[in-house]
Amino acid sequence: MKSTSRSLPWFGLMSLFVVALFLFAGSDSTPKDSMSSVVKLIEKYHYSPIPMDDQFSERVYHLFLKRIDPGKRFLTQADIDQLEKYKTRLDDDAKHGNLEFVALANRLLKARISEANRLFQSEISISQPFDSNETFETDPDRRSYYKDTKSFDDDWRRFIKYQILTTYLADAESSTSNESKAALKSLSPTFEKAARSKVEKNLRSYFDRLAKETDSDRIDAFINCIAMANDPHTQYLAPQQKDDFDINIKGSLEGIGAILEESDGYIKVNRIVPGGPAWKQKELKAQDNIVKVAQAGEEPVDIVGMRVQDAVKLIRGPKGSRVTLTVKKPEGKIVLITIVRDIVILEESYAKSAIIVDKDGSKIGYIVLPSFYRDFSNAKAHNASDDLRNELKKIISSGANEVILDLRNNGGGALDDAVKVSGLFIKHGPVVQVRDRNNNGYINEDHDPSVTFKGKLIILVNTFSASAAEIVTAALQDYKRAIVIGSAHTYGKGTVQTVVNLDVPVSTLSSGKSQGGGSLKVTNQKYFRVTGASTQFKGVEPDIEVPEINDYLDVGEKNQDYPLSWTTTSPTPIVPEGPTIPNEVLKNARKRIASDSHFQAIATLTNKLKNRRKTSAYPLNLLKASQFQKDSKSETDELDTIKITTPDITTMPSDEKWLHATEPERSADYKEWLTQIPKDIYIAEAVRILNDWRH
Repeated sequence: MKSTSRSLPWFGLMSLFVVALFLFAGSDSTPKDSMSSVVKLIEKYHYSPIPMDDQFSERVYHLFLKRIDPGKRFLTQADIDQLEKYKTRLDDDAKHGNLEFVALANRLLKARISEANRLFQSEISISQPFDSNETFETDPDRRSYYKDTKSFDDDWRRFIKYQILTTYLADAESSTSNESKAALKSLSPTFEKAARSKVEKNLRSYFDRLAKETDSDRIDAFINCIAMANDPHTQYLAPQQKDDFDINIKGSLEGIGAILEESDGYIKVNRIVPGGPAWKQKELKAQDNIVKVAQAGEEPVDIVGMRVQDAVKLIRGPKGSRVTLTVKKPEGKIVLITIVRDIVILEESYAKSAIIVDKDGSKIGYIVLPSFYRDFSNAKAHNASDDLRNELKKIISSGANEVILDLRNNGGGALDDAVKVSGLFIKHGPVVQVRDRNNNGYINEDHDPSVTFKGKLIILVNTFSASAAEIVTAALQDYKRAIVIGSAHTYGKGTVQTVVNLDVPVSTLSSGKSQGGGSLKVTNQKYFRVTGASTQFKGVEPDIEVPEINDYLDVGEKNQDYPLSWTTTSPTPIVPEGPTIPNEVLKNARKRIASDSHFQAIATLTNKLKNRRKTSAYPLNLLKASQFQKDSKSETDELDTIKITTPDITTMPSDEKWLHATEPERSADYKEWLTQIPKDIYIAEAVRILNDWRH
């Protein structure tokens, strides 16, 4: 696929797929044609297509219910009983283009939405005292479909109350009025009425949006469930989605700089783009759920259940404008985050280095590589491997012969650069194997015998290190070339996707333009380490595991619906390289981490946040809800107290030009970055390991 450095930030966890165009359906394709085409293309091209049997049918069934009613807020058990008879029939329906199940589900859903709307109209005018001991269950996995009309009505009453209370608290916490502090302890009729008014406007917009959902939207969702029953990265893109795809990506770069995805009815932050407004603002994080969006001076719009392309249109906007996001943190805390929209500073997405001076005077190079970027259309543009080579040369010139390569939060990018980056540290040889479902494939090798850096190397990773970052980490680990430090495993995306246009006339094959039938992104290959083990599902396990704050999150390929399994293939012979890594160095590090107060504090906080996530029933009592928010904030704020300053190390620029950049803002950002390095306990531990290794 033609890829550019501007497009790479969105590549993230979907990186490294190759685009191919196949002539398949006619230009006047119908939904049944599209469904049939998707089934046949998956059977033909998917790496490991699931047999079209009852298991497949049940997967589609559950995915579709989750898609159309993600929060279990509409369908009743009586509705499910009607739909249940299709549970093992959808494989045959998919083969023959039968949409009877979709039609029934759509009809039932519309009826329940209408009932909920009528209930909302009557309940929203009622003042809320917020003095009961009721709760509202916010976790769909802990909710059941409504057993009867009474439970439907009661839950919707609680949901409306929950919406008003959370809006009330958000307004009170963000207000500077004299009444705001008192409003957190006792009911303020003024704040309650204002919150009710906001929720009324919000839910009216929500129901209006639901009413606009068409039969075609439900059919598209069903076809996508057929695709995703095979693995989470195989997806059907309806015609409009295909046309919007690049627009949405560019929009994210010109908005807040966050990559979004749909997840169980929420708009979830997949990744924060380095150099973007959200990255600079530092409050919005990966795995956050955005529940509302407010333009400057306007009421927030509820985006729960909204398609991601529609949510992006609300979030993006002109440079300099403000957008306020209502965000539900993974542990349950609800916060308001205001971001000034801007364009992404692409230079912040490039490799960046500094020199760390250890307590014994030794110099250590520190390099951050945010992604594996490359512009295939412009040979003169920045790319990850050339930039990393240049940073290594600066480090070597400074007198450093040890390097810490930081691949934390690196979501991937160009395979070509993954191979070339690996080659900067080894003489030559295989880097990664790529195999199809018949175990046919090729080996990507480093053919350049030169080695840019021969010294001691440490690689930092976490659960957000994915795809190309995993390929490099695995290769250098297998060559015994580096010590890998990080969380229990990296993300675990070890698959390749191909985009297939379902409906492309012969005359437009070279243009790659989408036509009426939509497209299919299908998983058709897997990555394997030189050892023969795949990086899929398990990711890369570090040599030294450290407690990581994201450990409480369900991050990684294994937490997706129906991921491909971990498998092996034949190993490829290699010759290990690099300085010998003494076992004593690894043992000392593990012992030190186990007793380190800062790492212990992170492990304790992680357990607290895990327990916080178990508390998904939100109290509908003002005092209890206010305390819930306070406790949640207190726990997450503990992370700031864990940051340290290591007095034994100092930092200096690897290149003086950073301190005299033509743009003063960039120079200031770099200076600030230098001051943050000694406060990172993972970098500090890497320095200690190098100190042990050195002596």
